[in-house]
Amino acid sequence: MENNGRSELIDIDEIKIDNMQSRLGHWTDDAKDDALVDSMRGIGQVQDVIVRELFDKEENFKYGLVAGSRRYHALIKAGKSKVRAIVKDLNDVEALELSISENIGRKDLTLFEETVSTKKLHELLMEKEEMSSWESQQHIAKIFYGNKERAKDISSILSRMNNIPEMALALLKKPEERTQEEKVLLKKYSIPLDYKGTSKTVTDALASLSLKLNGISDEEKTDKLFTAFKELHLYLNIGDEELRKRIITLRNNLEEGNPFEIALQKTKEREMQFLIERAYSIPSFYLPSQKYWDWHGKAVLHSRMEPTDLIQKVYVDWLDKEAKKEGW
Repeated sequence: MENNGRSELIDIDEIKIDNMQSRLGHWTDDAKDDALVDSMRGIGQVQDVIVRELFDKEENFKYGLVAGSRRYHALIKAGKSKVRAIVKDLNDVEALELSISENIGRKDLTLFEETVSTKKLHELLMEKEEMSSWESQQHIAKIFYGNKERAKDISSILSRMNNIPEMALALLKKPEERTQEEKVLLKKYSIPLDYKGTSKTVTDALASLSLKLNGISDEEKTDKLFTAFKELHLYLNIGDEELRKRIITLRNNLEEGNPFEIALQKTKEREMQFLIERAYSIPSFYLPSQKYWDWHGKAVLHSRMEPTDLIQKVYVDWLDKEAKKEGW
């Protein structure tokens, strides 16, 4: 039965972020957020938020915010005391489904929020609706993609939460989503604090790699995932698709029975060979012996530059020095 709810003007102090809210309440104070605050001050609230009445009236909160997190935060920032809301009678499953549907439609969910919401809904459907795991995944696929046949995509999302240790999830988060502890962890592995998070394909590759790191603690697994990310992404300076391929290569090296350190070294050596092969393809570029080609591979890796870019830089630097020396 359709639940249209009723529209009310509610004291903003009576609302809290609902536990079933798919957006995790992050407010970044970026230009987009500031523009929404200005709009709330100038035009006012245009679209209602969606809330549900709370069964537990603790701390004087009467309503849980199900959808409209950014509008809610913008109203607070704008100094407003009232919020227009549609009040709906929703159970946990219905609240989370509605929140996901609202945010998926706007493409507002971050990769981490999508991952957490999917796992939460999956567990709720099995517990409250007594669905099997596969039925639950089909149901969620219908919400996410409008097609239950894409349940395998939901399986990939669930794999992130099931296989990647909690602290390692910091790699897929956006900067504003990370805790202070996670920021310290990034700094430990020389990963920039403003790193915007892995793509879906890289995250799924990390989950696949994590699955192969069995028989060790989550702390050790987190260390190896961060080490792999640092060595393959930051050290090699490669894009998402190349990073995904290198992670899969590392996983395959582990499957061959190699210890992690050896598997990682083999993966990096293969990348070095790949870079040397690319250098061979540069027209009119020759080196006198294999020794120099080996050094060239190491130099490219160390510089984190494409071979052609490195060669150009070295030549430009030489031209600068010659020009100063000769007075050109």
